[in-house]
Amino acid sequence: MKGISIHVTSSTLYLACFALVSCVDQLDTTFDNYDDALVVEASIHTGQGPYQVRLAKTSDTRLLINRYDVIEPSAKVYISDDMGRVDTLREIGNGWYETTSDLQGEVGRTYTLDITRSNGQSYRSSAETLPPPVNILGLTTEFEISCEPFNIIQGHRITAEIENTAEDHYIKLEANGIRESFVLDAPITRCWAFVSGLIKNPLVMSNIGVSQSSYPTDVLFLSFGTRGRYFLDVEALSLTEGAYLFWKSISDQLNQPEHIFAAPAQAIGGNITNIENPEEPVIGYFSAYSIRFDRICIDRTFLRSCVSLTVPNASGSSCTEIYAPAVVDPPYPTDLCE
Repeated sequence: MKGISIHVTSSTLYLACFALVSCVDQLDTTFDNYDDALVVEASIHTGQGPYQVRLAKTSDTRLLINRYDVIEPSAKVYISDDMGRVDTLREIGNGWYETTSDLQGEVGRTYTLDITRSNGQSYRSSAETLPPPVNILGLTTEFEISCEPFNIIQGHRITAEIENTAEDHYIKLEANGIRESFVLDAPITRCWAFVSGLIKNPLVMSNIGVSQSSYPTDVLFLSFGTRGRYFLDVEALSLTEGAYLFWKSISDQLNQPEHIFAAPAQAIGGNITNIENPEEPVIGYFSAYSIRFDRICIDRTFLRSCVSLTVPNASGSSCTEIYAPAVVDPPYPTDLCE
């Protein structure tokens, strides 16, 4: 597939959300007359199905990340494996397609994505063999605080210890949370609010060159701005080498310094090709990966704060409405915090 040169023009811009998740803002890019380039967000994994694929297309040579202004409706989408099983996905709206069978991602199985657009053009991904999982041996947290005027920093530095395997492995970390939230009422009420996409830039790594039995990695800095407990889930997505290189290219661009001596932007490719026209750019990666996760509870009830932490007034609304999506009961046993 022909590479796509993508130029990030600001450090606040974010490139991609092609496999799971968590993307913001917009990206300027030029496709040399490819104003109808296909954008694919697709994966299969060892987690619970159904699995989803989203199709969109670029418009006016501008790709809007997580704002698919031009969706791709009425396509035919299939996921197949090396055992001959084929799932025909159904369209569920807004560019999303969903598996309909009991197809389950299995380690060692090989999967392929096929797409036929409404204009008759056919696309196929490279075959992705789902790799074995990589374990997170533990999560640790360290509270950091600085109350310097005009430079207030307070929050938790989260570190994950990753098991080193005998085989080369490639992983991408994801993080989501569920925080205890409060509303001023009579009496004060509380609920649990869901927070997703905590790792903004792709966080990928490999064990190549690592000799220790495990290695630490800095996951994220979780800002402290409200009291209560916080359940943090960190997932290790075990990728193929191709998916790793795709996300690493994106990460490298996002971390590129912005000055006139900066290296030129790399070409961002993918693993999906127009069967009739292999030179046509297709944006995205169909990924097959396994998942392992670890969970930590952070109790922020009695932490020192540099600033006053406000609690919203109910004003006729419930806690679950103010912090939607939220639930009343703790989603996990709270003794994890003890």
